[in-house]
Amino acid sequence: VEFAALGGIFTFLRPAALVWATMNQSLSVEFAREKTFKRKKIFQSILLLIPFVVGIAWGILPWLINIVYQGKYNIIQPASLPIALMIGLLLSEIVSRSYIVGSAASKLLKQYGVWLIASAILFLGVEVVFLKAFGLFAVAWVGVFALLARNIIGYVYMMITKNRNEVDL
Repeated sequence: VEFAALGGIFTFLRPAALVWATMNQSLSVEFAREKTFKRKKIFQSILLLIPFVVGIAWGILPWLINIVYQGKYNIIQPASLPIALMIGLLLSEIVSRSYIVGSAASKLLKQYGVWLIASAILFLGVEVVFLKAFGLFAVAWVGVFALLARNIIGYVYMMITKNRNEVDL
């Protein structure tokens, strides 16, 4: 049941992942094409939107989970806060990832990719162990920390890229 409920968590992350992928693709292309692209206002808008999105998601997820799964996977309702935080962290990652992909030199981009892959492998292992040992709620929090790690890696590499390009964000 918990493994199936884990799929339920990913179901609620899919809309945020779609926005994440679309915005990353669009903004990365703009950064690569146009070095004077007005990124500061877009970045500020995304970052200012995050608390509202997290609050709304946290507020409606328990109700939505009950409607979608008709009580079958109510085990994921306590994970509403970590799911909402993961949605916010996905939105936050748009800022750094799109900038790096569109602006970083290829060597720096490869280093960034290696760090992302390493963190994904690490957190996947932790999630498997935590699912067996502590259950679904703990895995949801591991997901939050995994996305937080991706954000930290992204913002560090964004600052490195920014300093090398001497572009004002």
